[in-house]
Amino acid sequence: DSYFYTIHYSDCNVYLNHIVYEIDICESSIEPYYNKLKCSYTIDSNKERLQELVHLERTILGLFTSKLKPSFKIHEQLKKAFVKLTNDTNASENENNYKLYIKISGIWETETEYGIIYKFFI
Repeated sequence: DSYFYTIHYSDCNVYLNHIVYEIDICESSIEPYYNKLKCSYTIDSNKERLQELVHLERTILGLFTSKLKPSFKIHEQLKKAFVKLTNDTNASENENNYKLYIKISGIWETETEYGIIYKFFI
C-alpha cells in the first residue's frame, strides 16, 4: 500500500523517465547470489564514490515535497559493503574493479515515509 512517483528528466535534447548514474568500484568482488549477483567491496577504498551516491539520494529526496520522513535506503545498503545486482553474464568473477550503474526510476511513499526506487547493474 504505497504510492509511486516516476522521475522524469528532460532538456531540449533528451527526455528520460529514469536516471542512470555510473560508479567505479575498486577492490571489489562479484559472486552469484540466488538469481542475482552480489558485489562486495571495501568501504574505505570506495568512500568518495559511495559518498557521491549518498549525496545523490539526499538531493533527490530533498527535492520531493513531503511532510513524511525520508528513508535513505541507498545509504543503508551501501553501509553493508555490498550491493545486489541484476544478473549479468558479462561480469567476470576474476576482476577486482567494476563499473556499476544505479538506475533510479522513482520515489515510493507510504503513510509514514518515502524513499527512492533503484536498481544496481553492471
